Amino acid sequence: MNDEHMHIYKTLFDTSNYWEGLASMDHKLLYLSLACETISGYSRDAFMQDPDLLLKIILPEDRDLWLRHKEEHTTSIPQTEIMFRILRPDGEIRWIDHICKIIFNEDGQCIGRRFTNRDITKEVQNEKELTLAKMSLRHQVDDRTRELLGLNNLLLQRERHYRMLFEGSKDAIFIADAETGVILEANMHAEKMLGLSRDKIIGMHQSQLHPPEKAGACQENCVYEENFALNICLSS
Repeated sequence: MNDEHMHIYKTLFDTSNYWEGLASMDHKLLYLSLACETISGYSRDAFMQDPDLLLKIILPEDRDLWLRHKEEHTTSIPQTEIMFRILRPDGEIRWIDHICKIIFNEDGQCIGRRFTNRDITKEVQNEKELTLAKMSLRHQVDDRTRELLGLNNLLLQRERHYRMLFEGSKDAIFIADAETGVILEANMHAEKMLGLSRDKIIGMHQSQLHPPEKAGACQENCVYEENFALNICLSS
């Protein structure tokens, strides 16, 4: 890499907010941006003086990943990207998105590597928080679904129970709308008493069930529950 190339890269790097640098194909560090200290906590001079400093501050669990990256990144793979964690001097762990690209001169000759280390710690934390929030919401939805299914099963059991009582009664029972008096349901004995099918009874007004002179007695036999009137005609 000639002086002109180096000058251009130095100018670009020193105005960047990212930890950027140049390295030879044999991994010798040629230049680093000043932002390396902002992200890693170590100065540019520290990295230049100790070629293994980056490896030392990478968390032990991620070092194999970094070593494989160095071995595999050749001219046949012009650009690679990996993520790893580093430990700063203050004890803080940072997530790094590392992008490494082979650079060529005007003649197409490989002159080294350009790399960019971007601090993605906040992005990773936000992603983890989002994942946890999604898991929490999913658990809440699952719990609520189980609760509603349980209530639905209980309602179905009660409905079957009351339907058995309703249909099994020896008395004629009519259920009507409390406001309009329109019959909404009738049991089997109601059909027998009136000689009408259930379909014809539903929709009638409850006043049609009794002669006018017995309308008062009919009202006395009605039991009101919220929006419904239960009219029970006792068997004689």
